[in-house]
Amino acid sequence: MPDDQFQDAMADLLDLLSTENTALREGRVTDATATLERKRALIAVVEGALAGVDVDTVRAQPGSREDLAALRDVAEDNRLLLEGAIGVQKEILALVAALPTRQDSYTANGTYRRPGTGGGRAPSGLSSSV
Repeated sequence: MPDDQFQDAMADLLDLLSTENTALREGRVTDATATLERKRALIAVVEGALAGVDVDTVRAQPGSREDLAALRDVAEDNRLLLEGAIGVQKEILALVAALPTRQDSYTANGTYRRPGTGGGRAPSGLSSSV
């Protein structure tokens, strides 16, 4: 049967996920990342308390249905926000990776130079006689 430690961990986990969700909505990824260790610890306590406990027994506890529903909703929001943040990070990495290097860049007159070609060619859609 879940005990007071479980109830405290559930409340703390709900608060932490809500705080993390706010940080993610506001684009404060570093703040969200800072919660990771605490989130892991709280999840371990909650999972440990629920191990081997019948779900109906947990649901029979006063307030448990509401707590579990709130945790489910906040966790789902957290998942969606994290997926969004990961998607943005992937887009940023793709943009950075696509930037020209010194060896593969535009020349002073706007043409595109690739290593070993010596000259340049106009970027697509532009004439090299500009």
